[in-house]
Amino acid sequence: MARLVAMQQQTQPSLSLLLSSLSDFNGTRLHSQVQCKRRAWQTKRALQVSASSSKNILIMGGTRFIGVFLSRLLVKEGHQVTLFTRGKAPITQQLPGESDQDYADFSSKVLHLKGDRKDFEFVKTSLAAKGFDVIYDINGREAVEVEPILDALPKLEQFIYCSSAGVYLKSDLLPHSEKDAVDPKSRHKGKLETESLLESKGVNWTSIRPVYIYGP
Repeated sequence: MARLVAMQQQTQPSLSLLLSSLSDFNGTRLHSQVQCKRRAWQTKRALQVSASSSKNILIMGGTRFIGVFLSRLLVKEGHQVTLFTRGKAPITQQLPGESDQDYADFSSKVLHLKGDRKDFEFVKTSLAAKGFDVIYDINGREAVEVEPILDALPKLEQFIYCSSAGVYLKSDLLPHSEKDAVDPKSRHKGKLETESLLESKGVNWTSIRPVYIYGP
């Protein structure tokens, strides 16, 4: 399952709208002298895309905030889900408000592949043996950590990568679009290099660039 949220251009935004937005992703508000060049925007309705058949899916990570909910959604959709972790935390924990039955059902279906993603030979051999259809990489930071995954799965159908909005060059023009300039000196430059690697490999890939993520 994937979601795509598009933007469409409208008229010039009011200054009050811009002042209510955030700049630099550091919690500071825009100054009143900002020059607005981007037209106003509004989000289109979300498009929900579902696979036509059950997929063999690997989540790199999966025990933190994003993975905990993502893995449940994918299992509920009928996919076979495996979490790749170092095994330092339980791969399943019951969520607040989650019924005992739902938790037991999820726990019985999710699989675990224990290993260190920086052990590239282990990654290649273990993933090649499993033949995953789809990868969700939510903790990759460097391209060198992703290349062994691609080498191990030449028939991979889709690679979904969690990047960061921090890759963008500093700008007071909001909201960002995927065509905006990026910062080669960003502390997230490894994620930019990973996106370039995915493009060069010719694999079907999607990169998501979220801002700060928080929740229970």
